[in-house]
Amino acid sequence: MIRVQGLTKKYGARTVIQDLSFEVPSGQVVALVGPSGGGKSTLIRCLHGLEPFDGGQIEIDQATLSPGALGGNHHALHAIRRVAGFVFQQWHLFSHMSALANVMEAPVQVKQEPRAQAEAKARALLEKVGMGHRVDAMPRRLSGGEQQRVAIARALAMEPTVLFLDEPTSALDPQRVGDLVDLLRQLAKEGLTLLTVTHDLRFAAQLCGRALIFAEGQIVEDGPPAQVLKDPQDPRARAFLDLEEG
Repeated sequence: MIRVQGLTKKYGARTVIQDLSFEVPSGQVVALVGPSGGGKSTLIRCLHGLEPFDGGQIEIDQATLSPGALGGNHHALHAIRRVAGFVFQQWHLFSHMSALANVMEAPVQVKQEPRAQAEAKARALLEKVGMGHRVDAMPRRLSGGEQQRVAIARALAMEPTVLFLDEPTSALDPQRVGDLVDLLRQLAKEGLTLLTVTHDLRFAAQLCGRALIFAEGQIVEDGPPAQVLKDPQDPRARAFLDLEEG
């Protein structure tokens, strides 16, 4: 369960998220869409404890983040990182480590798993995401789609119940997008809660059961993609989707 209550985030005098409240039940697959520069990526970074915020409260499972410096949320951050994974838009794989070593790193360093146990789990995860044949490959030898799959396996290595994805289709061709949809659908069937920021409306419609349109620091539409992305009622959502009035 993700619960956001009254979330406010500012950059200086500019407010990018304003008194935002919403919930994502466990197991739900949600797309967050909206105009570029509107704060979508900032929102999920706040949810994962990568950005501090100025007001409100964030709850993920039993962990609660409060406003202010991240250092003041040390215990909550630790708890959230154990239950929530994050796949960055640029993936941020460790360039000096193989695919296998990238996936093993967090379980060994953060959870103190024995290396043999972490390696066995990492190999199984790489196989699961279709990268079992590239376990020894360095990131520079992997395509964008392959790097993304390793990044997903790395996030799954911490056994999260929630997975955040930031623009996961931005560097993929249409065939690879289809492969990603299949993978994420399988993860959702296994009970993983997914919240993805995306500009790819087709991807959102194919994968997600719920779409949120985010504009001017607020969620202005919330519902099934078939309704929200085709016939939204809020004028800001209609403008974003380039829908004619009337």
